[in-house]
Amino acid sequence: ERGDTLALDVGCAVGGASMELARAFTDVLGIDYSHAFVAAAQGMARDGARQYEAVLEGELRLTYTATVPTDIDRTRVRFMQGDACDLPKSLPQFDAVLAANLLCRLPDPIKFIHRLPSLVKPGGVAVLVSPYSWLAAWTPKSNWLGGQLDKAGDWPAAAT
Repeated sequence: ERGDTLALDVGCAVGGASMELARAFTDVLGIDYSHAFVAAAQGMARDGARQYEAVLEGELRLTYTATVPTDIDRTRVRFMQGDACDLPKSLPQFDAVLAANLLCRLPDPIKFIHRLPSLVKPGGVAVLVSPYSWLAAWTPKSNWLGGQLDKAGDWPAAAT
């Protein structure tokens, strides 16, 4: 037995990946900026299921039920609201940090990346997954990590 293992899911949304992390880690913390997402994730952890509505087409909506698989120990997962660019200094170090579909939704992704070394235990792992679908509505263009044409309007040499 490896003992207690800690995982952090930054930008956890409604907690799906956090729940999956609980299969391998004894304590999982999911953090999201959205209060509504955190409330939904807490409901899933508490109840194991939650109904939601999805748009089928136009005004037509269907109701579905999201369910946490019964072999996941929901007591291993907790959620809190927080800002990925200003995470609490009181967070411990984690064996694993997951940031999925997060970087291109942050106003300052480099600030989050610079925080990672203090979040990951020596020998731990940080997993960054991003579609790099940069939008100025989320991230000022000056903070994009690539995805920009050069001043002449051409692809940068590093991207070709």
